[in-house]
Amino acid sequence: MHNNLPKFNHKLARAVSQGFSVVLEQAEPAPCEACSSGPRLNFGSVFTHQYSSAFLQFKPADGVRSILLVVDFSGSMAAMWTVGGAEFVWGLVMLARQGAINLKVFLTGQVAPAEMPVSISFRQFCSLWPFHSEEGFRRTLNHPEVAPHVDDSDIVLCWTDGQLTDGHVNAMEWRAKGVHLIGACLGKPDMPSWTEHGNTTLDKAMRIHFHSGLMNMDAAKLATLVGTHIINIAPRELREQ
Repeated sequence: MHNNLPKFNHKLARAVSQGFSVVLEQAEPAPCEACSSGPRLNFGSVFTHQYSSAFLQFKPADGVRSILLVVDFSGSMAAMWTVGGAEFVWGLVMLARQGAINLKVFLTGQVAPAEMPVSISFRQFCSLWPFHSEEGFRRTLNHPEVAPHVDDSDIVLCWTDGQLTDGHVNAMEWRAKGVHLIGACLGKPDMPSWTEHGNTTLDKAMRIHFHSGLMNMDAAKLATLVGTHIINIAPRELREQ
C-alpha cells in the first residue's frame, strides 16, 4: 500500500483534535431559562435590576454533536492535503475515536462518494489521495447513502481548498432544509479562488457556496474557529423543538 503522506505531521493532527475538544468541552448553546445569575436581561432602556431571576443562563445540552464531514477529493485538493489538510481530517477522526463527537466522513467522487470509516487504519488513511476532476459537493450530499446522514447531523462540514468549479452548492437551499452547511479551508480571505463564474477571492467563494465559510492558514487554529462556530449552533433536536 503506497504512502502518499510520508511527512504526515502527527503533532499538528493532535493540535487539531485538541483545538476542537477544548471548545466543545465548553457549555453548548441551548434554550435559556430565568435564573438568579448570569448576563442581566435588558429590554430597551429598561433594566430588570429589581428582579432576582432576571438573568439568562444556558441549560446544558445533553449528548455529543453529530458531524458529517464531506471531504473535497478533487485534484486541486492535493496541495492542501499535504500541508495540513490530511492532518485536519485525521484530527477529527481522533476526536471521534475518543467519543467527543459522532462523525461520518465521505470523500467526494465523480461517480459516487466513498465513505471513510472512522475505524480506518493510519496506513490506509495515508494511502488516500485527492484526484477527481470536480468537487461534487451537491452530488455527494444528495447521494442516497449520504442524504440520511445529512438529515441526522447537527453540522455538515465541507472540507475544501475553495476551488469550487462545478458550482452546484446552494447554501440557501440547504439552510431552508435546516442544514447548516459550513465550508472550511486552509487559506487567507484574499487568496485567489477559481469558481464556475471565474476568478474571485477565497473569502467570496466560500461565502457564496456555504452558509458559513471559515479559513485560516493554520489547521489547529482553524479547528478552534470551526469548533467555536459549531457550539454556537443549537443541536438539531433543539432546533426542531
